[in-house]
Amino acid sequence: MEKEYVIKNVFRLSNGISVIACEGRFTSLLEGHRAKLMVENNIRQIITLIGSREIINWTEHKNQSAIETYDSILLTVEEAQSGQWSIVID
Repeated sequence: MEKEYVIKNVFRLSNGISVIACEGRFTSLLEGHRAKLMVENNIRQIITLIGSREIINWTEHKNQSAIETYDSILLTVEEAQSGQWSIVID
């Protein structure tokens, strides 16, 4: 069953991991799941998830979760923050 989350931000860490912050909370383990980065029903990229991460500033980002991937994300910070992009997890 696919689940869609609105992307709020994207971060690239120095260790090669990309982190995508999303609106909503994840209810299951995500390791190994595939996900699609989408805008207006168009897929830009398919990535493989390696897990989830806690949002550090919990008070400001109360209803957000973050997911991680080793894939290079083809999404700019500006696109991620626009509120138009979503991630659909298989």
